[in-house]
Amino acid sequence: MKKRMAKKRVIEVWQYLADYPEIRDKGHLPDHIFAKIRGCVHLCPLCDLFNPVITGAEDCTGCPLGSCDTGSYFERWILARRYDNATRKINAQAIVDAVKAWEI
Repeated sequence: MKKRMAKKRVIEVWQYLADYPEIRDKGHLPDHIFAKIRGCVHLCPLCDLFNPVITGAEDCTGCPLGSCDTGSYFERWILARRYDNATRKINAQAIVDAVKAWEI
């Protein structure tokens, strides 16, 4: 997948999750959106580009999100499953903003 297409798909997925924060798992996205990430590593087009081989240690060099590890927007979104929609919305939107700012 090309970087432009990955960027477009990530923005589409995460904007939807920001708009509908009650969705707590990417697997619950509408079929037409989930189909765009179904075959991706970690259900993420950016992981396909920046970490195509899972080696046990995540190497996300070049990813506009930096990492999905401890303290990342993604981790905060995941952990927010236990909390509230507002926290999910904030972190999903932060992912959208970071990817939109990414200059290819």
